[in-house]
Amino acid sequence: MPPPIALTRISLHPLKTPRSASSSNSYLFIFAIIFSLYDTISTALCVNANGHEYELSTLLKWAIYNFGVAGLAGVKMGVTLVALATVYWIVANGIQLGRNGVKKFYGVYLGVILSNAYAGTSNISVILGNGSFYLLDLNAAQIALLLAFLPLLVILLVVLFFDIS
Repeated sequence: MPPPIALTRISLHPLKTPRSASSSNSYLFIFAIIFSLYDTISTALCVNANGHEYELSTLLKWAIYNFGVAGLAGVKMGVTLVALATVYWIVANGIQLGRNGVKKFYGVYLGVILSNAYAGTSNISVILGNGSFYLLDLNAAQIALLLAFLPLLVILLVVLFFDIS
């Protein structure tokens, strides 16, 4: 008589990332969305106060011209949500892109949070009549872009020069 077959249970959805990484991913995703909403709402208020010429992005100017402030909010948050959902999915599923681990994608969250916090605050300053913030002869949009990409650039440089895995 053959030996009995041992049944094993296989999980259909194995947890690929540790619990702490999963909660960090969720919290950063939520914070990035909150700061994106802050920037979107403050931009909409600025456009209402100063006209659509205030917006520098050609795509957002087109959305404002054709669909009003609702178009601005829809396009701005739509693009942001697609990008953030992609990063969330990559981190949640532990997707390895070459040698780069998922923790390197936390720089995207940091860039979104910092740039939207800065741009939103600058928009509020414009609404209050104080004008846009300038630093080192850069306007608010240029500084927001710098803040958006600087964390990712720093992470990439660290990976290139200090990653020994």
